[in-house]
Amino acid sequence: MIMTIEQENFAVTLAAQTKSHDEWLAIVRFGRGTLLENQGLLAEILVAEATREADKNQHKSSDEIAKILRELGLRLELA
Repeated sequence: MIMTIEQENFAVTLAAQTKSHDEWLAIVRFGRGTLLENQGLLAEILVAEATREADKNQHKSSDEIAKILRELGLRLELA
């Protein structure tokens, strides 16, 4: 499924406006199929949440990305 710019912006805004990490996880899990088809968008949303969590928990963003990937049951594979 090809997303329009408006749909991508909506996804980014929705993810950014969540009040908690658990709420963010629920939204991303709900849209997981679509996000997996648009991996650039998924990466953008993941990095934004990892940065937010890192700032809140005083961790490195890279540690948070690894944690979030585990929470979502995802693995990073580089081609």
